[in-house]
Amino acid sequence: MSAFGLCGLLAGRAESPAPERLQRMADALRRHRAGDLQSLTCGPFLAAGLAGGGVDGDAVWISPRGDLCVVAHARLLNGHPDDLHPDPPNAAARVAVAWRRCGEDAVSHLVGDFAFVVWDAVRGILFAARDPAAARPLVYADVGGDLLFASDPAALLADAAVSRHPDLRCLADFLALDLYPDGRTPWAAVRKLPPGHRLTCKPGGPVRVERWWRPETLERLAYRHDEDYVEHFAALLRTTTGERLAAAGRRGAVLLSGGVDSSSVAALMAEAHRGGVTREAPVAVSHVFPTFPPCDESRHAESVARHAGMALLPVSAERPLATGGVPDPGRADREPWVQGQLELAAPLVARAAEAGAAALLTGFGGDSLFDAARWRFFDDVRSGRWVRLGPWIRARREAGAGWPGALAAVVVKPLLPRAWLSFADRRRGTWHRRQIPPWLPPALVRATGLAQRLTARRLPRSLPGVRQLQLEQVIGLAQQTAALEGLEQLAARRGVEVFHPLLDRRVAELVLAAPLRLGARPGAAGSKWLLRAAVGDLLPSAVRRRDDKTGWGPYLAHLLRGEGGHEMLALFRHSRSGELGLVDDRVLCRELARFRRGEGPYGHGLHFLPPLWVELWLRAGGAG
Repeated sequence: MSAFGLCGLLAGRAESPAPERLQRMADALRRHRAGDLQSLTCGPFLAAGLAGGGVDGDAVWISPRGDLCVVAHARLLNGHPDDLHPDPPNAAARVAVAWRRCGEDAVSHLVGDFAFVVWDAVRGILFAARDPAAARPLVYADVGGDLLFASDPAALLADAAVSRHPDLRCLADFLALDLYPDGRTPWAAVRKLPPGHRLTCKPGGPVRVERWWRPETLERLAYRHDEDYVEHFAALLRTTTGERLAAAGRRGAVLLSGGVDSSSVAALMAEAHRGGVTREAPVAVSHVFPTFPPCDESRHAESVARHAGMALLPVSAERPLATGGVPDPGRADREPWVQGQLELAAPLVARAAEAGAAALLTGFGGDSLFDAARWRFFDDVRSGRWVRLGPWIRARREAGAGWPGALAAVVVKPLLPRAWLSFADRRRGTWHRRQIPPWLPPALVRATGLAQRLTARRLPRSLPGVRQLQLEQVIGLAQQTAALEGLEQLAARRGVEVFHPLLDRRVAELVLAAPLRLGARPGAAGSKWLLRAAVGDLLPSAVRRRDDKTGWGPYLAHLLRGEGGHEMLALFRHSRSGELGLVDDRVLCRELARFRRGEGPYGHGLHFLPPLWVELWLRAGGAG
């Protein structure tokens, strides 16, 4: 059955933790998540899990002798053939078997979406792990030697010992749209276990966190023909999608945008249903813009749904910015960037739940896995493999570029330092992601070391250039993990599991082990070539070959230049962010006013959202 969250603590100062502490945490968790509460106690370890369906033991497991306890928020799928047989009946029990057999290496034998905590009373060690896809969150706090953990920050913040003092470095990174999953949260006392990491500690001892998933060590695949890679990838996609639908047991829904990624997942779901994986036909839920045609992609979503034979449930995406009225009372206990994703996706999740969906699948992962390969010719230039540049230059010429422009884009640009490219962007009046927004006070930038982090190399120098880009994306930018965690929180509140088949560890490892040429090819619709080839005729030809994606950026600009921008200006005439030194209100209002007049280098205005979300979080009482 399903599990929708966990919480607990390991006491370092007392042999028996107070049950009242766990009860407060569990009550806060249940305000945000569905499920029946199950709890266990073993010496200094006390934990609870939320399980759907009322089946005992889905979220927690304790050995008959009481020497091993597991609390899991997981959906585990089939592992390797020689792994764990026979399969235990639920996730918590399966984690326990893996721990008995493999110890701390158990996490590498588990396939699926998971966050779990193991207390081994014999060894006196607590072990926690999180899957690489960021599909199930896990936060923790070390308070005076006691370790508290939960699926939701709200559970930790319900404990009076956990301070709400803000982490200015984390907030500064977010305000610059450069937040990476290094474990920080907006609360200095609360930490997050990053995707693909594990945690170990002993009562009263230090917490040790390290990465367990290391895709850079994968052996490269070497098939003779590209068709062999396509066949392998297609079979794996069918497996990962079908397993998730079968695990849910009831109707599945897909968040369908009309892009290649979500459309591929929708087509695979429909195929799995026709193959008997589920009795009830899946449905598609899609954002539409009834009065704003520049963002409306409903024709693509309708085409995919019609081709797959599934019902399409449209949901209007047109709503005001969340600047006026009474703040959401739950906003104070959520990270500002996750709350922003909640507001965008809430109507979609609600519509899927109303349709009776037990599982919600998405197309997240396609951009992370394939887009970095678009710049593989950067690696060719730096490595002197000039002969491989011919197709890219021809594609630029076919797109209308002259010889100087094509050569500059393909040959010269990859050799220039990033600082030069950033300077050129500013001169052209465009925004570069490594620029610092002018409304961030210099004192904040200096105190948090933001400038140094923006220019620092994030991965070891030994990795090849393009592999660095690709690995950096797959491990997870926090903007991506915020979207995943926001969806998970919304779904858990309604008793629905959310899955991302393209972020399955087996899928990610296959793409990272395959040659770069399979990720992208020059010319129109050349990006994500491997995915397009794998789904083949399951998609309408127009969608499979499309090389554009509208996004909701124009609608954001429309809101900021309308009433939403007017409300935001009023909000920042005297803001809590300004009082804390996070934002210079005068500069922010000036730049927003310029943007509203059609001036400035801010594109569709995405950089104005982080200050808004942080300000609303502060006004709701997010920081004490």
